[in-house]
Amino acid sequence: YYNNERTHTGKHCYGKTPLQTFLDSKPIAKEKLLETLAVEQKEGV
Repeated sequence: YYNNERTHTGKHCYGKTPLQTFLDSKPIAKEKLLETLAVEQKEGV
């Protein structure tokens, strides 16, 4: 109930459920991770 049904007024939820906020941000996080990995490979880190 807490993560799936109850809306939340927290800093990043904006009235969505915590689970929906997580699912919405997942593609953004994956994109940032891929960018970071590409830069590290270029630099040879």
